[in-house]
Amino acid sequence: MKKTEILEIKKMEQKPLLVKIKDAQKNILGLILDKSTGKATNLKVVKNKRKDLAQMMTILRQKQMLFELENKHE
Repeated sequence: MKKTEILEIKKMEQKPLLVKIKDAQKNILGLILDKSTGKATNLKVVKNKRKDLAQMMTILRQKQMLFELENKHE
């Protein structure tokens, strides 16, 4: 994932980010299926997509923790 894409994801709200994470998970499952059936030619795609998914999930968790902290102090 490029730095510009990461910055765009950081600007997103939690709900659209959740939708993007769900889409990425479905995409990864499809890639794994293609890999196991022999349709995929580039096998590193799954690894890269999983890394992107982990980055999105980390950003989501940071947003959730920030929201919890803001609500605690109010």
